Amino acid sequence: MDTFQTALITGGNGNLGRLVAQQLSVKGIDVLCLDLPETEVKNETFYKNIFLGDVCDQDLVNRILKDQRPQAIFHLASLLSGSSETDLERAWQINATASINLMQAAKDCEVGLFFYASTIATYGSKTKDPLPEDFMQWPENMYGVTKVAVERFGSYLKKTCGFDFRCLRFPMVLSPFAPLSAKTAYPSHACRAAVLGDPFNFPVSKGTGMSCMFLDDVIRSIFEISHAPQ
Repeated sequence: MDTFQTALITGGNGNLGRLVAQQLSVKGIDVLCLDLPETEVKNETFYKNIFLGDVCDQDLVNRILKDQRPQAIFHLASLLSGSSETDLERAWQINATASINLMQAAKDCEVGLFFYASTIATYGSKTKDPLPEDFMQWPENMYGVTKVAVERFGSYLKKTCGFDFRCLRFPMVLSPFAPLSAKTAYPSHACRAAVLGDPFNFPVSKGTGMSCMFLDDVIRSIFEISHAPQ
């Protein structure tokens, strides 16, 4: 699907979701949001409709897809790396099961495009530089494990029934809005501390490398892959 007029963003009240919504809305696309209660942003103008609920609530997801008929889904909702390590079962439920169920529902409702935000954590630590796109994936944390599972299911649907699954594996994202629960958010926190003139202690060894991407480039890449020919 090359173009779409209606899009659903899961995790849409997050910083990444709102910025994606802004890019889509200025192009005249009607944007829908699904996110947890108490995540609402005051005076939000980018969304046509906001649905408050859990992405794990399959009845809610089915109702939104059937009633609103979005032509594209941007699946950004997930439990972040640090929280995933402390609650493995919840991480699997949110990041894997709910994502797979969402893809199945999207297929059944004939949603044209499904974008999935993945991570370079799917590769683990034994990587090459530069890193080939098809390098073997052996994640070393639960966050990466769940992302690999969803990638594989999306690829399976694409191969077996032509489901338009699109995915980008993001590195650490440099953002002024980096959440404290993100295990790899320390580069963003360090940059913020430097701007404010505050001291900062890096929670990693001196020789640790950082693969980073600026927030604006993340948003641009999501927009471009969603509008690329299938």
